[in-house]
Amino acid sequence: MKKVLLAVTLFISFLSYSCKDQLNRLLTFRINNESTCTIPGANMVNPIFNNIVPTPSITTNSSQTFENEGTNANLVKNIVLEKLKLAITSPSDADFRFIESIKIYIKADGLPKVLIASKTSIPTTVGKELELDPTQEKLDEYIKKSNYTLENEVVTRSAPWPEMELKINTTFKVTADPL
Repeated sequence: MKKVLLAVTLFISFLSYSCKDQLNRLLTFRINNESTCTIPGANMVNPIFNNIVPTPSITTNSSQTFENEGTNANLVKNIVLEKLKLAITSPSDADFRFIESIKIYIKADGLPKVLIASKTSIPTTVGKELELDPTQEKLDEYIKKSNYTLENEVVTRSAPWPEMELKINTTFKVTADPL
């Protein structure tokens, strides 16, 4: 009898864990956005240190994304930045070795500017791509807006460098509430 009771208990535990895991997978999805910005060039006469580089406003289409995932903004309970990657698209021979550290903030109408990712002590051997360390800041209200802006705060280690075009790829992890 004890073996049957133990087997039933284990089966129910496994079933409830599996259902919870499956439900979490159904209620969690990703939003990927891509934007571009220009980092102005600098020369030895005019080096730029501690430069703030705004990006164009990013349209979220979050309402449509939520609808495509079978939910809506009212049911979204948590959005965090999962990944932020920078890539130099132009000029072809440029790299990130001139950057010592970088911080990226998110801004939206009516909301304060919030740090969402950073990277310090960037090695001089870094190439054309740079993945930042996301904060675990809750970003629900920013992503639910129709658009937001990313702002880069860059500390440089040297000049000169040419004007550069950057591609910014972000991945946000979204968790919705089933009810």
